Amino acid sequence: MSTLSQSIPNLLSGISQQPDSRKRPGQLKDSVNAFPDFALGLLKRPGGQFVANLPNAVTSGKWFPILRDTNEKYIVQYVNNRFHVWDLADGDVRAVDMGAAQGGTAGSCLIADQIAKAKDYNDKVADTASFLTALQAAEVTLSQAIAAQYATTESLFDFRYDYNTTLVENLHSGIAEDANGVLTVKDNGTVVSVATT
Repeated sequence: MSTLSQSIPNLLSGISQQPDSRKRPGQLKDSVNAFPDFALGLLKRPGGQFVANLPNAVTSGKWFPILRDTNEKYIVQYVNNRFHVWDLADGDVRAVDMGAAQGGTAGSCLIADQIAKAKDYNDKVADTASFLTALQAAEVTLSQAIAAQYATTESLFDFRYDYNTTLVENLHSGIAEDANGVLTVKDNGTVVSVATT
């Protein structure tokens, strides 16, 4: 078997599925974890980092990046005549204005509508928080009133007992009705009111 030798100027022509006899010089059958760069040659593929799952992303459609500067980097998907945009830094969804003037499908994805909906949502969240605070304050007030009511109920009647030759029960504070239907109201031993039923 003879040895073949040839000179390949570079490996920048990419991957080809053609048989070896039909490939141009510089084309590869496979390139694992590498990509060709005309300025630097064949480079090792840089590592990736998982940032976040992209909400509402589908496998179909066209994907492309928007790299404006070091702070604004986005990944975009175009599917079903709609653009879906996510921030590369954190995977958050970004708003897209597809107004009729740009030739897109106008409608439910106008930024002004999204901002109005977000403001409405934030206002309702703030209202819910203030209502919750008021409800918690009312709950504290109610629990204090219930506790005071039980204390009042327990001390509504205060009896004093004299143990001489016979047992005498005297009402000190509260309301008592005698056998004739006369109601007597006493507060700390003093008669406040007397009424007949």
